[in-house]
Amino acid sequence: MNNLNEAKIAVLSCLLISACSCQEIPPAKKDDPYVVGEQESTTKLDDSGQQTVQQKVTQSLSYRPEYQDDLIKLRKVQELPFEQASELYRNSLNHSNEAVRLATLESLSSIDHEGVVTLLELVLEDDSMLVRKKALTILAEAEKESATPILESFLFQSDPQLQIIAINGLATLGKKSAIASIGNLLVSDQYDVKKAVVLALGEIGGELSIYFLQQAISDRDSRIRRIAAQLLEEQ
Repeated sequence: MNNLNEAKIAVLSCLLISACSCQEIPPAKKDDPYVVGEQESTTKLDDSGQQTVQQKVTQSLSYRPEYQDDLIKLRKVQELPFEQASELYRNSLNHSNEAVRLATLESLSSIDHEGVVTLLELVLEDDSMLVRKKALTILAEAEKESATPILESFLFQSDPQLQIIAINGLATLGKKSAIASIGNLLVSDQYDVKKAVVLALGEIGGELSIYFLQQAISDRDSRIRRIAAQLLEEQ
């Protein structure tokens, strides 16, 4: 079995090399809809004077309109058992190129394994907002109990988009332990955050949720008051 998996890794490496070396990579265009991340000004070479496989994949994903083909090949890593593929994912999540990190997250999003939570934590403080948002969204949709403390910590982020993702994730998990933290966000000056809070309270339910919904009835925004009143009627 180990020999078979090693053979799969070898085949995948060959596919990635051939996909990136079969044609000259054109320069990036500012209006190219397929460009992800920023183009590097120089190309690093290994000891033999050749680009490494990882660097070729990076350029292929970032600058070629045909990057979707390479993305499909990258996803074939999922054919390996997660325990053997996890280190490959870890390395890709630490890659300097944003496109490679995003492609790796896309692959991880379809894997149902507790180890995915650990990998996603690696990029929750990534320099790229796109990467952070994608990783947190995967956590929120995974419905894993182990993701609860991570989601709760993002309730206190200053970015409203990340707050909303965390609120929705905790609501999906039905975490009554997070009601107080969620309810306290009713003081936010962001309508979308308060709307997410009220909807989450209605979904989680319970006496504490009703308490915060009653507070929301007095909100200065009539839209929030209307949603809260409707949810209270349904409790």
